[in-house]
Amino acid sequence: MTEQKRIAGLVWYRLEDYEAARRLMEDRDKLPATYAAWRINAEQSEKKFQRLGWITTRAYIDPADFVAWCRERGLNLNAEARNQFANSVALDAARSID
Repeated sequence: MTEQKRIAGLVWYRLEDYEAARRLMEDRDKLPATYAAWRINAEQSEKKFQRLGWITTRAYIDPADFVAWCRERGLNLNAEARNQFANSVALDAARSID
């Protein structure tokens, strides 16, 4: 019997995109005020998943592309949409490995 892979899509930002992406989000107050603070939290989460045996995929959010992605799916610009996006990227990455 094969072991099922545990895959986590992680929302990820580039330094040059963080502030613009943060301004777009309906729940911006829940995001760290600075890229540096966000990056520390994100890297800690990534390491935690990896220690637990998960395969992680960084799902980079480009502000303009993310808005379009959400509109196509009728999603609000919030944590739920970010997580759906990250899981979608991870699923696509997993399919390309198989």
